[in-house]
Amino acid sequence: MNGLERAKLKDEILSYVLENGRCTDDELFKALGKPMEYIEDFHDLTLDIYIHYHIYFNMETRKSMVSNKKEISYDKTDKTHIFLKQGGCTAIEKKHIKEMNIEKNVKRASNKKTIVDAKYWWLPYAISGLSLLFAGWAAFKPAPNPPTKDEPLIEIQDRMDYIEGILMKQNDSLKNEIYEANLLIDSYEKEIVRAD
Repeated sequence: MNGLERAKLKDEILSYVLENGRCTDDELFKALGKPMEYIEDFHDLTLDIYIHYHIYFNMETRKSMVSNKKEISYDKTDKTHIFLKQGGCTAIEKKHIKEMNIEKNVKRASNKKTIVDAKYWWLPYAISGLSLLFAGWAAFKPAPNPPTKDEPLIEIQDRMDYIEGILMKQNDSLKNEIYEANLLIDSYEKEIVRAD
């Protein structure tokens, strides 16, 4: 049985006790259609209810007058109906599952951010290197000769614009990828805040 199935069975036990009042373990086990293979597992489940939700569930152990063996009896409390009305153990388990899913999504988003960071580790170095190349080229280039008819200034300017355009497109593309990764991280963080 998974956690949600166990929570639903706990709610069935509480509902039965709420409707029928005090009952023995055998009586309850049979009334619910023997929901588990062994009654010992059923005892463990009812003990778990008592340990975690004793405000809503009474449990007593005593010797039977007839067979002189240990007999377990269960009963409701004055707060059992309120607990079941609010969703009972099933609502608590569903909330737990939702929190676990959010936690998984946050870890997944964190891993994606790390991958993005690892994927573009070289970007600051490339930008610095390009800046140094342009600075060095500007500092050490020979003094410009007056333009001649063979080499017009417009052609040189067009080449520089072309190179600058390529670099700007690459830079914009990388900025967009980083922006999308940050949006993804923000959305997961907002889900965490809403879940709380």
